[in-house]
Amino acid sequence: MMKKIDPVGTLSLVLCTLHLISCEANDNTNSTASEIPPFLLRGQQNHRNLERPDHPCVLVRVETEYEQIEEETMALFPGIFADSGQNEKKREEYLCELIDDDVFKVNHYFVPIVGLEIGYFDGIESGISTLVADGAIFLDGALQIPQDASIEIGSIDDYIDKSDEDSFVRWRMLRSRQKKRRLAITGQKKVLVVRADAIDGMTTANIATLSDNIFGTSGDSVTLKSQYDECSYGKLTFEPYDDIGVIDVELNSNVQGADKFAVQNAMMNAASDRFGDLPLQFDHVMLCVPPGTGDWIAYAYVNSWLAVFNDDWCQQLSTQVHEIGHNLGLAHSGVYPDNYADKSGMMGYSFKADNGPLQCFNPAKSYELGWYENSVVEWDPLIQGTWFGNIVGVADYDENSSTQTVIVKITRESNSKNLFIGYNRKKGINSGVTEHGDEVVIIEEADGYEVSNFVGGLNPKVVSSKKFYNFDGNANMNLVVDFSSYGSSDSEDEAFVAIYFEDCSYPDCCIGEMCDTLVLPLTETPVTLTQAPTISPTKSPTKSPTETLPVPMLREADPTPIIFEILPNPTRKKEQYIEIYNPHSIKISLKDYKLCMRDGRKGKLKCYGLKNFTLDPGEYFMLCRNEDFVPYSRTCHLEKNIRIRKRRNQFFTLERVIGDTQIPVDGIMIEPPKRFKKETYVRKNTELVKFCDGVCWNWSKPESASIEQASIEQADEGILEDSQSLPPTDESVPDV
Repeated sequence: MMKKIDPVGTLSLVLCTLHLISCEANDNTNSTASEIPPFLLRGQQNHRNLERPDHPCVLVRVETEYEQIEEETMALFPGIFADSGQNEKKREEYLCELIDDDVFKVNHYFVPIVGLEIGYFDGIESGISTLVADGAIFLDGALQIPQDASIEIGSIDDYIDKSDEDSFVRWRMLRSRQKKRRLAITGQKKVLVVRADAIDGMTTANIATLSDNIFGTSGDSVTLKSQYDECSYGKLTFEPYDDIGVIDVELNSNVQGADKFAVQNAMMNAASDRFGDLPLQFDHVMLCVPPGTGDWIAYAYVNSWLAVFNDDWCQQLSTQVHEIGHNLGLAHSGVYPDNYADKSGMMGYSFKADNGPLQCFNPAKSYELGWYENSVVEWDPLIQGTWFGNIVGVADYDENSSTQTVIVKITRESNSKNLFIGYNRKKGINSGVTEHGDEVVIIEEADGYEVSNFVGGLNPKVVSSKKFYNFDGNANMNLVVDFSSYGSSDSEDEAFVAIYFEDCSYPDCCIGEMCDTLVLPLTETPVTLTQAPTISPTKSPTKSPTETLPVPMLREADPTPIIFEILPNPTRKKEQYIEIYNPHSIKISLKDYKLCMRDGRKGKLKCYGLKNFTLDPGEYFMLCRNEDFVPYSRTCHLEKNIRIRKRRNQFFTLERVIGDTQIPVDGIMIEPPKRFKKETYVRKNTELVKFCDGVCWNWSKPESASIEQASIEQADEGILEDSQSLPPTDESVPDV
């Protein structure tokens, strides 16, 4: 959106207006100065307000919370604030954070934007995106944008002019500050708390009380500092800027009935007189505003450094944690349609309680914060199949564990609202949770700054499962999250959770990586087996899906071949081949096997027989499109119909034929090979795990000259060097 306006013309119009009004006032002897709008009066103050910004400003979103009022009696609900009943109030808005000398032109760090609708800011990244508007001026304490002005939304990286050393240093400093904000989920943060004494009122709590409530300087054991420190396991700490961390400022104005932003600016200006540039001195600034400015509770600047509290709300634990959470980039936690109604974590309702409730964040917010990243499982059931295991609460998190699970993230591509599953164990640092304690909670949240939505709480004694119909837009694919039992009979510290599709219910059926079976494509119906984990067969595509067939089973000791290497050359299709390998110490007949291919998960299955060929131990079998491109040490079994797509994911399965059914024994999904020209997709030397996708496969350059580089004549003469990787061996399988 680039609309042009003449900035010189705009300024001329403003000056002309000033001149006309001034002349009109001089000619009218009955007029007084008070009848002229203040922002049009001449003088030094007005001259400053009409200045233009020298730099882009940083767009920052402001989130404001209000007290809940009962509509009939207008009585304040004690101890809680909510979003319901307050929809007429402005709860979010965007301001411009000014940079460098622009701050001194208006004596504000943040200014409102006049001339743009709120919807204009859809998609911006608070604290990162920048705004430039042609012809914009500072007028009456705001950034005034002319109608039809050319607007440019960018980021702080766009405006570093390396030819101007002063500009470069200034923006490099800003970029460094913004980078530190992006990493704000860890580290030690320096905090300044400001209280105020005004002409007609003061912040209720004194310096010592605020210091103790926020930092625990006099022995308070439940504070902003302690809760973040404990929930993050020491990864994020908030420290007072000095031994106390709180200062007093005097305001030469009244606060009763004043605008909260006006009081905010007065307090920040007074603090700046003492410390200089606040955001360069402190990681976070908390303002405790004297009472009298309205029924708001608190507001915070998202992905930024300022949080403002209405008097004694500055002392409440949940409000402190909630507002600083906005500074860290967290949005609210809700239960649709109420954006605050999720009480399973600190980004929902806040409570008027000094030392409670003791709780951390819901699984979606915990995932964003990244404090438990070694205990996060990211799972796509459409690709990986069934998941099952024990989940522990945040109070039992072990940062040294490599096997523990705290959060399970389920990917949903159709609407980008991923599912986050965690165990809301009511214990220790999370012992004060007010709802859904000791339940497995399921939260959905889209990427970016988005309100999370609580969708279910599971308890094995009440409601133990939650079903998601037509999961990720797939008809009749109903995903089930099941909390059926605790991890042990004598403790509730672990929740045993299974995630599966309804037509393959765990534990009677198990399919996928955790079950040593291949995830069946969406066009097939899984066959229910007698126990899990086992191998789940797919019916041959030539059979009717309604026909009932006996389920053949493979013994664990049955030796099977594996897919070992794929050359999906996207530049010369005739060079494509797929190689199968016998890692065992006994011979394997391939007459009972087929190699199958499929485009994506829904493509048509194509299978190729492997001929009546016996693989000796350590021997390869290669299906190729053109034998002229095969290394001399390999024998090509020509299959001209093999076509590996260069722009699509493709699934390859090696399937054993028993009667009228086919049982997958190995499988691999290969990424679009267009990105990996002249490379082969090969198993790592030491891995024999089946159905392991990228875990034990990697793209690799051939060790010798590539097949593509060799001429057909060299291949015909038998001098083309072997480009195969060294295969793995399996000494554990006995010869039978």
